[in-house]
Order: sequence, then structure tokens, then C-alpha cells
Amino acid sequence: MSTELALKESSEVLITSEQVGIIKTTVCKDATDAEMQLYFYDCQRRGVHPLDRLIHFTKRGGRYAPVTSIDFFYQRAHATEQFAGQDETVFKGQPGQAGFEATVRVYRQRPGLDKAGWSATARWSEYFPGDQQGHMWRKMPTRMLEKCAEALALRKAFPAELQGLYVKEEMDQAGVDGAAARSSAPQPTKAASVLNRMKGSGAGESSLPSAPSAPVPSPQEHVAGVSAGDMGSGGAAALITYGEACQKMMAAESVREISTVMNAVLDADFKPDQLKTITDLKNEAMKKLAPAKR
Repeated sequence: MSTELALKESSEVLITSEQVGIIKTTVCKDATDAEMQLYFYDCQRRGVHPLDRLIHFTKRGGRYAPVTSIDFFYQRAHATEQFAGQDETVFKGQPGQAGFEATVRVYRQRPGLDKAGWSATARWSEYFPGDQQGHMWRKMPTRMLEKCAEALALRKAFPAELQGLYVKEEMDQAGVDGAAARSSAPQPTKAASVLNRMKGSGAGESSLPSAPSAPVPSPQEHVAGVSAGDMGSGGAAALITYGEACQKMMAAESVREISTVMNAVLDADFKPDQLKTITDLKNEAMKKLAPAKR
């Protein structure tokens, strides 16, 4: 499937007014109207209906954070008709110990080009969420770490199809949970009006709403707020201002840097249009990291 066809299919995702209510009481529990709008936007651009439960509505620290399963990653890769298999996972170190790591190499066969491979390594020290939240990690250490490596490799091989998506296992260390939203979370009038129109009895079928856009500040723009702190320590990301987030995302030169900025963004209190802009910048940064065609 071509990228053009995939984008065409994503624009045709429809949802009925009756389904909106079902989604809010089942898939999007504790979601504000603004968070639902962002979730619908993510589903729309991926060509997924919310009730398919292929992209999950979750929260990290009380804020919306979309995650999916490794099965969805493989589904999207196979849909391109260019997925050419993968090697057996290579494990190094003792499962469940600090030096444990998993390496996965996946292949893509583009029309008219030689088959190319992309490798990725996931390390236990970076993804293990700790004993309090790591029950499954202790029970199935090899499979849990293998999923992270698979997701990393598949994103490298299929950036246009998987950019911006992370599997649950990758986000466990970031504290993704079902915590209730902050009562002070902003609820823009535009988001509320979109959902109200979709809930109207005469709405019939409606296309999923798009998230609003916002201007990107220049790299020199100073935005007052909480300092970003130490963004390179590998630990919990500090709060970050909107301007700093945009600057750091535009300057990111690795997937690790992009993930660190996004972790800080999810901890900050940004408006939906600002989140949309930062997400777009992240997508552009991921494209720059994609290997050039041979």
C-alpha cells in the first residue's frame, strides 16, 4: 500500500454521533473534550476507528498519551506490502539484569531498490519501569524488551507509517496510566463545539475532527516559564516551556532526544494547538532521521 493510499484511507475514517457517546464512556474514560479531540485526530491520521482499540487512549501523569500494541505496528508494516521480514532477536546479558538488551533487525523491500535492513537495540536499564509497575517485565523479561526493540526497528524502517506512535512497553517507564485528568486542564471552546456537533441527533456520520494548528515560534523566541532543566540526564524530564519545546524538537538529532523532549512536553501544561504544533515538529524531526533511499 502506498503512502498516498494510506493517507486517503485515513481521511475516510467515520464515526457516528451514537459512537461518540460510547467512546467517551468506554475508550476515553476521564477524558476532557480537548483530549478526546486530540485522540480523534490521532486515530484519523492513522486510519483507525477509536472502537477498533488499535490506538489506546491512555494518560501519563494525568495527561493524554496515545499508545498502541506491537501488533498494530506489524499490521501497518505489512499493509505497505514492502515488509520483508526480520532476523531472530539477539539477546545479550542476563534477563532482568542491568546489562540485558535485545536487538532486532527488520527489512524493507522498496520497488526497484535492493532490500534494506534497519537494526535497533533496546536496553533493560532504559525501559524497565521498576518493581512497582514491572510485574509483567519480571514475568516475561525477554518478550517485554523484545517488543521495545521491535517497535524501534519498525519505526526506523517505516517512519511515514509509524512516526509518533509508541507501544505500551516503550512507555511503561514513562508512567503511562489511567489516572484522572487534572481538573484544571484547558477545554477550548472549539474542541467542545466540535464534539457537541458530533453528538447532535441529526449528525448521522461525521468525519473525525482535526486538531487546530498554531504558529511555530522562531528559534530565537524567548517564552517565559519553567526552565527545561537537565534534558539529557536520561531521568524524569523536567517541565518545559512551549518555545523551548519547539526549539529542542527542531534541533533534535536522535530518537532519544525526540523522546526526551516529548516526555517533558507531556508533563507540561500546553494547549491542544500547541501540542499539535510540537507533534508536527516531532514528525518532521523523525523524517530527517529516516535513512536515505539507496
